[in-house]
Amino acid sequence: MNSDGNGIRVAIASCHDKCNFGSMLQAYATQAYLEKRGFDVRTIDKTGLGKVIKPGRMDYYRRHAFDLQMYREKAPFVGHRLRQKVVSEFGREMIERRHAFDRFEHDRFHLTRKCYSFDELCGMSREYDAVVVGSDQLWLPVNIDGGYFTLEWVDPSVRRISYATSIGLSYLDDFCLGRMRRFLDGYYAVSVREESAASLVEKATGMRPQVTCDPTMLLSREQWHEVAGESCVGVPGEPYLLCYFMGDNPWQRDCAVRYARKHGLRVVAVAQTDTYIASDEKYADVYPWNAGPAEWLALVEHASFVCTDSFHGSVFSSIFQVPFVSFRRHAATSGQSTNSRIDTLLGVLSLTKRLCESEAFFDNIAAESVDFAASEPKLEAYRAKSASWLDGTLVFDGHAASPHVNIRHVEDCCGCSACANACPVSCIAMKFDAEGCEYPSVDESKCVKCKACLRACPIINREPDEPKPQRAFLVQNTDDAALRQSTSGGAFTALATTVIEMGGIVFGAGYDREGRAAYDSPLRVCCMPVEKVEDLRLFRNSKYVQSEVGAAYRWAKEYLDSGRLVLFSGTPCQCEGLYDYLGKKVPDNLCMADFVCRAVPCRAMFRAYLEWLDDKTGGKTKTILFRDKGRWGYEYSNMRAFNCEEPYEPKDSASQVQSTYSEGVETDPYLRAFFDDLSDRPSCYTCRFKKRYRVTDLTMWDCFDAWRYDDDFDDNRGATRVLVHTQKGQTMLDASLGMLRAKEINADEAANRSRELTHLIDRNPRRAAMFADLDSMPGPDFIEKWFPLDAKVILKCGAREILERIGAYSAVKRALWVFRGMK
Repeated sequence: MNSDGNGIRVAIASCHDKCNFGSMLQAYATQAYLEKRGFDVRTIDKTGLGKVIKPGRMDYYRRHAFDLQMYREKAPFVGHRLRQKVVSEFGREMIERRHAFDRFEHDRFHLTRKCYSFDELCGMSREYDAVVVGSDQLWLPVNIDGGYFTLEWVDPSVRRISYATSIGLSYLDDFCLGRMRRFLDGYYAVSVREESAASLVEKATGMRPQVTCDPTMLLSREQWHEVAGESCVGVPGEPYLLCYFMGDNPWQRDCAVRYARKHGLRVVAVAQTDTYIASDEKYADVYPWNAGPAEWLALVEHASFVCTDSFHGSVFSSIFQVPFVSFRRHAATSGQSTNSRIDTLLGVLSLTKRLCESEAFFDNIAAESVDFAASEPKLEAYRAKSASWLDGTLVFDGHAASPHVNIRHVEDCCGCSACANACPVSCIAMKFDAEGCEYPSVDESKCVKCKACLRACPIINREPDEPKPQRAFLVQNTDDAALRQSTSGGAFTALATTVIEMGGIVFGAGYDREGRAAYDSPLRVCCMPVEKVEDLRLFRNSKYVQSEVGAAYRWAKEYLDSGRLVLFSGTPCQCEGLYDYLGKKVPDNLCMADFVCRAVPCRAMFRAYLEWLDDKTGGKTKTILFRDKGRWGYEYSNMRAFNCEEPYEPKDSASQVQSTYSEGVETDPYLRAFFDDLSDRPSCYTCRFKKRYRVTDLTMWDCFDAWRYDDDFDDNRGATRVLVHTQKGQTMLDASLGMLRAKEINADEAANRSRELTHLIDRNPRRAAMFADLDSMPGPDFIEKWFPLDAKVILKCGAREILERIGAYSAVKRALWVFRGMK
């Protein structure tokens, strides 16, 4: 995202999610180029569209049911899937690679919210000025039938553009040509990547499109160097030849090995990620399965020689000016041949002599030096011509970048209030929408265009997930009352107590009893400061509703400027909001602690729940404990409601007063909505802050499987995992150990066993319908409609309670973990 852009909003339809180096890198390049040019860009998250794309794709396969060549071409894909299931080592290797791709996608892409239908996509398209489709083989016949990459779902008011879209084939039947003629009729501008694709489009429409370079070629060598990983674990330090083959042609691998042995090079092979190819086995010295797109770039950049049958293997060899030989992957007679794209590439760069079509020619081709001095100007000219074409399609009159935060897409605001806190003239107010989510509202007449709000936004200024040294601990508070009142192991109480005893201030989320919060609800949660140990009880027990930050960042800065020690706790987005509000400069007297956050439910859902709860209990609910251990202990905590403000008597004891309501996760409607991903803030579904390496000093979260680390902590009273990011965080934890039982654990293991640390939740497709009812129905009626106690719910709850009563719940839970491979 670009805070200094031109105000033009562009959505990209690309293959951003495929575990394929070329596909992901060209999708990233399209986004990166447009962002650099100042556009407000999002890549469309298409991962929720599988069910609506599938019928069209199945129509294609039915039409080609008797095409034996198609079956021969697809057989390796099936073999790849089976091999992952049958050969455990291969399965683990592919999981490593998938994780590397996931990290790249998480760190590099700015995704839209997820959509589940073409109608929903159409509605979202109206938030943009243009939708750009491109590039890698997106108009293959099966993709045309799928209906996504054709952009037929884009609203007619929105400009449709094809940039360097590839067909990959040299022939399309009349059916596909007819489909192409119809869907291209609504396009504003069309360019393709290959001459063969231009001929097919001309055949379908009567007009020849511009041929433009692959998106990866829009970025310079220097830009790709910045993206490339510095190294790849397992790659030899000595010179090597890199092999990247996607076809099953053993003679090509033999050529590579022969060249490497002759020139004293090690052979590094990046095997195909989509298909299983027997000839990939045991010919190379090194197989870096942990290589994601960034590491793959580094492998190409630092290679002494590259042998490839991949289009993008040839592209990046040219960009990094690494000597290479490009092989034919398919026979010229193959109906599935994608050779045309390499032909176009090498022809434009005058590198056709690098193409090897048979083993007999390899030695001569490899021995000849590559004239990059001649090809580089051609590459630059091709890049400039293509960029000029793309820029020209995105010219809109009357557009200008906003000098302040301007939330055009609800997923682009986490409600942290950093912008409002940063504004020097107080022209930004946080306003609530129908779902109870806060968004900034700007008084244009007061705005001085200083852009302080843009600099403070943690989404615009997102911090990368860059590895750094970490330590991890399993802890439990030794004070019985503090442990009983806490959600898990009471780690935060110990840290906060240390800070207060040192004369500091602690910020956390508590129920508003003093009118600080603005939302119209019987119970409101806000971020507040306390400086007495006895007041830390206000922060205990998780609050499953978003807290209002209000002016907390300003208050924290005032305390910091006065020299007071401050411990600020909050969600990851709130902590990163404070970090950016402070200009990414953390004072020595500030310690930040966040927690692993699944998501934050919307306030409107909580208000409706409170109405239902009051109706059900016949009284006024004044306090809710979202995760109470009183009935079954830590392993099966309950939602409990009280008609008084203090649920413990005395306040600092483990003695709880009588609740008016108590239900578990299966039966409580609020928890059901939360864990079904129905009630969360829109930005949570595209959360930019789910990452292992954070700007905070400490990250804390539950440990329901303490038995994995130490049986002494597995006492059903609660335990907390703590991930330490900084020396300051370690110092704070060490100073608090007098109040904690602690055991150091492996940081990698702790992080890898917590999916919610790094992985997004998926928006429930029924969410829009639920909030439509929530907006129009009384709370009790809404809850009864959406969360009835049907037989399935009652049975599930009954089974869990029986297991608890007979003392078998923990054992069954462990067995399920083992069965699911979570050892």
